[in-house]
Formats: sequence, C-alpha cells, structure tokens
Amino acid sequence: MEEKKRVIATLCGQIWKEVCCPVMSLNPKAEASKQIEIADDFGNTVFMSKDQLKSFVSKAKKGEISI
Repeated sequence: MEEKKRVIATLCGQIWKEVCCPVMSLNPKAEASKQIEIADDFGNTVFMSKDQLKSFVSKAKKGEISI
C-alpha cells in the first residue's frame, strides 16, 4: 500500500489578534531530509527530517529547549 502525505498535528495559537494554525505533515514520498513539513497560514513551509523532529521532541521532553 502506497503511503500518502498526512497531517501529524495542527498547531493553532493566537498571533496578534488572529488565530494562526500551522500544520505539520509527514510526506513519505519526499527525500529523507524533507519528509516533515510545517506549513503556516501565510504560504511558508519549513522542512526537516524525521530524525530532526525526533531530536527536537526529545530535547523538549527533557526541558532542554528555552524560549
């Protein structure tokens, strides 16, 4: 069975006075370094590998990401 691009998460939040909902998707057909896509409401897209996402999630769980 062929895998299709699918939404992993919708990340809604308020920016200024508007609600913004970036969407994180998995695209298994893309090259490995670009399989995770985060698209915002303004037409911009950021790409990362699954390993980069796993590393980010691991650091977040450990409290190693400061904002």
